[in-house]
Amino acid sequence: IGTLFAFASLGVRPDIVTIAKALSNGVPIGAVLIDARAASGLQPGDHGTTFGGSPIPCAAALAHLHIRDEIGLDAHVIDVGQRLLSGLEALARRYPNVFGKPRGRGLMLGLPICTTHGTKTFVDDAREHEQLLINGAGDNTLRFVPPLVITKEQVDDMLARFARVCERVIGSPR
Repeated sequence: IGTLFAFASLGVRPDIVTIAKALSNGVPIGAVLIDARAASGLQPGDHGTTFGGSPIPCAAALAHLHIRDEIGLDAHVIDVGQRLLSGLEALARRYPNVFGKPRGRGLMLGLPICTTHGTKTFVDDAREHEQLLINGAGDNTLRFVPPLVITKEQVDDMLARFARVCERVIGSPR
């Protein structure tokens, strides 16, 4: 999405935010961010967590947040996410009877399929012939959610591989 929390790009401020394994880059942790008004309704014992507060996950979370800031991850995600979106939009224009307009934000993108091809055909071909891992969100949307640290060159490579998948599954564009 390009921001640590999706709400930051939407102009809203939630009362409560829950976060978990992404906070510590996969190490088991859970946390709740809650504003004072909402917190005033909690009493001791109202909330507990299996993965909150132990030293190793907390150290991992702090290191992750530090590295994220150090490398400018939010700006990077916006930049390479736009590159991926532009590439998917080009494929949708190339195959207008097959794909709809890509949707999503940052590096969480979906490519709607508007025909009976279904996601499985694309997913299976991508894995088998291109060593490309994509998945389907249901049977009518291909989901592209690469690692946040993906490079522009890797995005270009992914798009080239997926274009070859499209040529095999759909055929040459008219």
